[in-house]
This record gives sequence, structure tokens and C-alpha cells, in this order.
Amino acid sequence: MTVKLQYSGKTVEEAIDKACRNLNAAREDLNIKVITPGSKGFLGFGRRQAQITAAPKNDGSESITAPQDKPATTEADTSSATTQRQTGRKFQKDQRPAYRGSRQEPAQPDSAEIIEITTVIKEIIGLMGLKAEVEATVVKNRIKAVIDGPDNELIIGRRGETIDAIQYLVRKIISHKFPHKLFFALDVGNYRSQRREELEKLALELAVKVKSSGITETIAAMNPAERRIVHLALQNDREIRSVSMGDGLFKKIRIYVPSKKGGKSAKRR
Repeated sequence: MTVKLQYSGKTVEEAIDKACRNLNAAREDLNIKVITPGSKGFLGFGRRQAQITAAPKNDGSESITAPQDKPATTEADTSSATTQRQTGRKFQKDQRPAYRGSRQEPAQPDSAEIIEITTVIKEIIGLMGLKAEVEATVVKNRIKAVIDGPDNELIIGRRGETIDAIQYLVRKIISHKFPHKLFFALDVGNYRSQRREELEKLALELAVKVKSSGITETIAAMNPAERRIVHLALQNDREIRSVSMGDGLFKKIRIYVPSKKGGKSAKRR
């Protein structure tokens, strides 16, 4: 009876090489079965390893599959595992408040991380069929990447939807690749600062209009970062209120004169 052992690697070839070294046999002397060829994922995100089973050739014999790295379970192991199960929940429960109460500060990014982020952004832009240069800098442990080129308007998208989507995707990828916390922000040219000025101007103009007419005004749905700009622009004006409305990530903002009769006014969100 031949026991087939399981091997894994970034590629099928790498898994086979591991099997040959472990079994001290040439490739042609092994019975090899590919379980899964693996996947590179997208820009390294969602990558899965290739897996195979391998055993020395032994014609006419029965084959079974056994995991490579799964050791036999002894009575002592069983006892230890039982103890861990009994105490595991209590340990996690005791530790949870300390974890929740702590605030993880961003680590100082190193050159490898900056290069990786720049590379990921360039690859995404290339997959979009667009051209642009990417420059990343570090300010107070935060990485800021700026895209600039002939396709800036396309990269920004309608009301910044495309640049926000790219930023979200890059954050997901780097959080998968780097276990520690990294702060990252993406800009195209000076779009972010221009957008901030536009939103602040719009908020102040609508505030004047609301105070003059007494009629509530509404700003179209925006992401949390842009809503915060509007609320901060109006926070010191005691004659009006601003409140976010709606469900999900994108919400509208209502600017209105608070009622003098009703008790508590709505809170800004």
C-alpha cells in the first residue's frame, strides 16, 4: 500500500520540487496528482497556493491519500487540546477589553512598502488602459501617493468615484500584504484640496441661503470623508444645523434652521 503525501507551493512546479526533495526521488519516479493549480489572484490579493499529492511509483498497489504535515494524535496531545479548549474562551474574553481599548498607531513605512504601494497603483492604472506617473511620500508616518498624467480626469472619475475606488482597492491589497497598520491616501494632481475648497464654499453658500429663506437645502450623496468636510465647515454656525441622511456609505446632507419649539436638535453625523 502506497501512502500519498500532500505538498503545496506558489506553483505546481514548486510543489513538485518539494515532493522530489522530501521523497529523495526524481520526478519521473513519482505518481503525482494535482489537487489545485493555485491562483495568482489580482495583484497578489486573493492568491491561493497550488496543491499536489505525490508518492513513489509502485505499480499494482493500492494508493491512499494522507496529509503531509498532520502528526499522529497521542493521548497527551488530546489532553492538551482539551485543556486549551476549556481555557481558550476565558483567555480570549479576558484579553478582548484590552485589545479594544488600545489604539494601534501607524508604523513608520519603509522603502519596500512605499515601492510596493507605488507598484500596485501603477498596475491598476495600467489595467485600466491609462497612463500616469505615481509619486509616494511619507508625512507623519502616513503614505500619500499622488497620480499625475494626461489621463487625470478619467482617473478621478465622476465626483471622484474612480479615485475613491482605486484608493479603496489599494488599501485592501496593502492590508493583506502587510500585517501592521499603514495609513495611506491617494490623490490625483491637487484634486483633493480643490474638492475640499469646493465643498467648503458650497456649504457656506447654502448656509447663507437657508438662514435667509428658512427653507431646508440638501446636498447630493457623498462619502464619509466629504461629508465630514461639510459638517466641519458649518459646526460653528449656531443658526443652522447639518445632518447626514440615508443608509449605506454614501449619504445626503440636509442643512436647515432648527426649530425653536421642539427640544433637542439633530446631531451632525
